[in-house]
Amino acid sequence: MKDMPEHPQTLQGGRYQVIRLLGQGGFGVTYLARDALLDRQVVIKELFPQGSLHMPAGLQLPPQWSGDAFDNLLGRFVGEARMLAKFKSPHVVRVQDVFTELGTAFIIMDYLEGRTLMQRLRDEGPLSPALSLRMARHLAQALTVVHDAGLLHRDIKPDNIYLLQDDTPVLIDFGASREYADSNQQMSVILTHGFAPPEQYGGTGPFGPPTDLYALAATLLFAVTGKLPPNAVTRLHDQESLPAVPSTYAPGFRRALLAALEVRAIDRPSSAQAFVELLEGGLDDLGALQLVQRILEAGATTALHAPERQRLWALALLAVSSRRDGQVPRIQHPDELRYALKRSADVVPLFHDGLELAYGSVISGTAKLQEDLEAFTAHMFDHPEQLGSFLGELTKAASLTSPAVLNAPGPVWQAPSTQKSLVLPSFESVFKDFKLQTLPVGASHSGFAQQVQAAWLIQGSDLRIIHAVSGEESGRIANVHAAAAVDNGLWLALNGALRRYDFQGHPISQPLDFPDHPVALAAWRGQGVTQLAAIGRHGLFSRFNVKGDQISAQDTSAVSTREQVPVDLFYSADGLLLLLQAAQSVTVLHTKTGKILRTFHLSGQAITGAAITADGKQVCTAHGRLVVVWDMLSGKELRSFRAPAAMRQLFFSANGAYLGGIGEDDRTTSLYLFKAASGQPMARSTPSGGHALSAAIGLNGRALILSTAHQLNLMHLAPLPYHALPQLGMPVREMPPEATPDRSVTPASVQPASAAGPLSSPASSALPGSTLTVAGVRPYQEVILPTQSTTNLLNQPLDALEALMALVVQTEGPVHRQEAYRRVVQAHTLGKVGSQIGARLDLVTQRAAQRGLIRVCGDFLWLSSMQTPPVRNRSLIKHRSLTLVCDEEIRVAAELARTLMPGADASITAQLLGFSKLSAEHRKRIDTLMIQERI
Repeated sequence: MKDMPEHPQTLQGGRYQVIRLLGQGGFGVTYLARDALLDRQVVIKELFPQGSLHMPAGLQLPPQWSGDAFDNLLGRFVGEARMLAKFKSPHVVRVQDVFTELGTAFIIMDYLEGRTLMQRLRDEGPLSPALSLRMARHLAQALTVVHDAGLLHRDIKPDNIYLLQDDTPVLIDFGASREYADSNQQMSVILTHGFAPPEQYGGTGPFGPPTDLYALAATLLFAVTGKLPPNAVTRLHDQESLPAVPSTYAPGFRRALLAALEVRAIDRPSSAQAFVELLEGGLDDLGALQLVQRILEAGATTALHAPERQRLWALALLAVSSRRDGQVPRIQHPDELRYALKRSADVVPLFHDGLELAYGSVISGTAKLQEDLEAFTAHMFDHPEQLGSFLGELTKAASLTSPAVLNAPGPVWQAPSTQKSLVLPSFESVFKDFKLQTLPVGASHSGFAQQVQAAWLIQGSDLRIIHAVSGEESGRIANVHAAAAVDNGLWLALNGALRRYDFQGHPISQPLDFPDHPVALAAWRGQGVTQLAAIGRHGLFSRFNVKGDQISAQDTSAVSTREQVPVDLFYSADGLLLLLQAAQSVTVLHTKTGKILRTFHLSGQAITGAAITADGKQVCTAHGRLVVVWDMLSGKELRSFRAPAAMRQLFFSANGAYLGGIGEDDRTTSLYLFKAASGQPMARSTPSGGHALSAAIGLNGRALILSTAHQLNLMHLAPLPYHALPQLGMPVREMPPEATPDRSVTPASVQPASAAGPLSSPASSALPGSTLTVAGVRPYQEVILPTQSTTNLLNQPLDALEALMALVVQTEGPVHRQEAYRRVVQAHTLGKVGSQIGARLDLVTQRAAQRGLIRVCGDFLWLSSMQTPPVRNRSLIKHRSLTLVCDEEIRVAAELARTLMPGADASITAQLLGFSKLSAEHRKRIDTLMIQERI
C-alpha cells in the first residue's frame, strides 16, 4: 500500500492484510484484503469520514466532526454490522466480523467475484424475461430478510446489486441502511434520482418496506427497458409516465413493477412477500402467458395442422381454468368437454398478452380462439377414443408446480405481416369531380363549420378563417388554443376563456371563464341551441348549452388519473352523442342525459385515433396500425383490419361508407381513405409540403382538409356551389372589468346553496331589510361540490382534489382559503379540516396555482383571469363573516357605496356585502380600506 501510507496495511495483529483500495465514499473506505488465518480474500469496510487522517494516537477527525457525533456514528456502524451478520440469505452480502481498532471500526465481509448489475447492463444490454423474473424473486427474498430484521436498505440501485458469475444477485452496500419502527420517523436524506421514492426526498416518512420496494421495482424497470425511470418528485407533480415493459415479460412481473412504483407508499405492496405474490401471478394469470410462450418457442421448428393447433388451444385454456379451480374438470364424454370449454371462457382475458404476442392483435386472436375451440369439440365428438390421452395431457399441463410443456401449432400463430409497399390510387383518380386547392399556409389543427362554407385552421397560436369553397381568407384571431365552429360562428379557446366569434374574426359574445385552460373543443348546433364541450389542459371536462345570450352548464367533471384524461372530443351529426377520446379508451356520452353509454378499449393498447358515424351507430378506434370498428348498440367488435400505416385523426364520411385518417409510417405521413365495411384501402394523398399534421372532413362529406406545417390542401370530392359566409351581427363592445356582467358558470352538479336564480345571475341585489335594488351587486353563490365516492381524502389523487378546488374558485372566487378547504372536505362527507388534510390541500392549492388554474393572493384564492372582484351580497348564506371577504372586494363595495350615497360610511358598504351588523373590529377594517381607497 505504498500509494496510501495513511491507511492501515494490516489489522487484528496481522490477520487481515490490505491488498488494495476498492472504493471510497463520504463516510467509509472499502478495501480488498487477505484473511491470513483462513487463507481467503475478504472485503473490509472502514468507518472513515472524508477528510480524516490515521495518526499514532488514533483517528484524527476533520474539524466539522465532534467527538460525540463520531461516537454516535461509530455505535450505529457497529450495531448495524451486528444486525447484518445475522442475515441468512444467499442474496444479501454476508458479514463475517466487526471490530474496533485504530480509533474507528472495521467490518469484514465476503469477497464476491463478478460484476455489478450496472456493469452487466452496460456490457450486455437489458435482461431477458426469464432472467429478470428470477432476479426479481431473489432480490425480493433478500428484502424479506432485511425487513424482517427491522432494517431498510434505502439505496437499492443497479450499482448496489452484485451479480455472481451465474448472474445470481446479491444485495450490497448497506451504508445507508436504517432501522425503522415508526413509519413517520425522521431519517437523513440519502437517495439516487430515478430509483428513490418520493418519501426519501423529505426528512420524514412514511418509511417502511414500500420504500425499498419502489427502488427495487425502479431498478428492475431500468434493467429490462434500459431507460432511467423518471424522478419520483416529477411523477408526483406532473404524472410523468414510466417506460413501458414489453408484453414478452410475464404479466405478474409487469404487474408487480407497476404496483411497487406507485407514487404513494400506501398504494404499493406492503411487504416483499406481497411483492412476490404479485410477481408469481397469484390467481391473476395462472401461467397463461407461459403456456403461450412455450407454444411459440416450439413453433419456430414445428409446423402443425389445424386439428393439432385446435387441440393445443383447448389444452391451454382448460389448463388455466383447472389452475384457477385447483382441480382438473371431470370429463368422461365429449358433451362434458364442451361444457368445460364453455365454462373456461371466463379465463380468456388472462390470455390477452399471449394473444397479442402470438397474433399481433387481441381482437383477431380472440375470434380465432373461439373458432378453434368449436372445431376441436366437433373433432372430439367424431373421435371420442382420443379423450383419454387428452385428459392425461391436461393433467400434466394443469400442474400447479410448473408450467406445461406443449408442442407448437406452427406458423399460423405468427402476427400478419404489414403492407410495406402498398401502392394506392390518388384521390384524383377515385373521385371524378375531384378539385384541389393548395394554400401557402400551414396548420397544426383544422376543421369545418357546421352547415356553412367556412373552415378554420390554427397556425402556431393564430387562427385563420377561410372560405371552404374559394379558399379566401375572411379573418384572423391571435392567441387561439382550440376551436369549433357551427353555423352561427366559431367558439374559440383563448386567454383561458371561451368566446364566440363571427366568420370575419370579430367577437360576438362576452368571454366565458373556464377554470382550466381549454385545449380541445367540440360544438354542435340544432333547434336554436348550441352544445359546447371543452377539455382543459389538466383534464377538466365541461359541457354547456348556449341559447341566445343565455349559457347554462350541463355537467363538469374532474378527471383523476392521466389514463382518463380526454385528449379530443366529437359530436355525432345529430348531436345526441359525444365521443371522448383518451389515451387508453373511448367513452360515448348521451348529450341529453349526460350518462355514459359505452366505453371502448383494448387491454394494453393505446388509442391513436377515434371517430363516430353520423348516425351514431358505429364507433371506430385506431391502435397504431390496428383499426377496430365497434357496434354502438351492443358494444361488440364488428370488424378489424390492419392499416398500411399507424393511423390517427380518424373520420367517417357522411353516409358512413368511407373511413379516413392520417397514417404515419417510417418515411412519411399521408391521408388514407378506406372502405368502412371491409377496411380495404381506397386512396392515398401524400402532401408535398411536408408531413401531414391535420385532417378534417366537412360540407356533408364533400370536402377535405389536409394540412402540413407549410401548406394547406383543400380538397373537393364533388362539385360545390359557392355561398357567401353569413354576417352574424354587430360585434360586442368590450366592457371594463368593473362593469362586466357576471360570467361565472356553475355546473349542474355544483349548485348554489342560495336561491339566487339561474347561472346567468342578475348583476343586482337588494339591500338587507330594504326594497332598494342596487346595480352592480349580485348574490353570493356558495358552491356545493358533488359527493365523492370515498371519505379518504388523504388518498384521493392530487388531480381530483385540484379539479374540485378549481370548481370552488370558479364559482366563489375570490374565496377565502379556509372556505375553499371546507367545501372540499364536505364533498368527502368529513366534518373538519385537520392538520393533515390542511397540509394536503395546501399542496393541492400550490399545484393549482403553479398550473395557472387559480391565483393565490394572501389567504384568498382568485380566478387566474380575474382582475377586479365583483361585489356580492352574502345575506342568504349560512356561514358568513367579514373576515372571509377580501380587501379588494371591500374597496370595490366602498366605491359603489359612495357612488350610491355621497358620504356613505362603513355601514352602507357592509350592507352591500350582506352584513347588517358590524363589530368594532370590522368597522375599523372597512374604514381603513375606505380611506386607502380615497387616497
